[in-house]
Amino acid sequence: MAAPEPFLADDGQPVNAEPAPENVATPILLNRIVTTPALVDALHTLDLEVVCDEQTLNPTDPDDLFGYRAEGPYVGIYAVTRDGTGGGNHLWRVDDATEPDKWPVVHLGSEGERAKVGRNLAEFLQVACSLAPHFPDVVGRLPGLNTLPDNGDIEGASAADFNRDRILEHVGMWLAMGHEEIQEAITAADLVLDSLNLQRLELAVAVDTLLAAHLQNPRFAIQSEE
Repeated sequence: MAAPEPFLADDGQPVNAEPAPENVATPILLNRIVTTPALVDALHTLDLEVVCDEQTLNPTDPDDLFGYRAEGPYVGIYAVTRDGTGGGNHLWRVDDATEPDKWPVVHLGSEGERAKVGRNLAEFLQVACSLAPHFPDVVGRLPGLNTLPDNGDIEGASAADFNRDRILEHVGMWLAMGHEEIQEAITAADLVLDSLNLQRLELAVAVDTLLAAHLQNPRFAIQSEE
């Protein structure tokens, strides 16, 4: 059998695919959240249930990979948050040289969705809170997100496959309605942003940042077991 193609970052350098350690020290930013009940509650309001503890990140349970294979470059995936559908967001160890707070954050949905939702932890939190409560809706429209067993074409996806104008119109319309639950989510998101010294992004900037993260190499092209 031929050797697999090298797993390359944007600079063309191979990404390390050695076995991941059993646990990793919780990044400072996550530690601040976990040790602050008000922030844990605020993220829960945004359907982001924090599942790590204040000391360590544990490898994502195989059941939470929803049929994908945690092998090769995808062996180091650590659970960070879970949503109400069972899907979750995870830190992805792309190499050994980078600190965990600089690892990209990836999403695995309960229906097989997969996406990169932040080029680092701070960006993920900033974008998720800036788009709240519509962050999951925008993630669900990212290109190459096909559910299992298709595996989609994340490697071939481009910005041309993303209906940016329609998404901005859709989210802007819902935000303008000002429903009570939307205002509650925005208040919770502002608490997280302010507490972590993160700036709220304008809607278009947040959407563009999410798309750029998703399309940045290495792409999160984890494959299914089938």
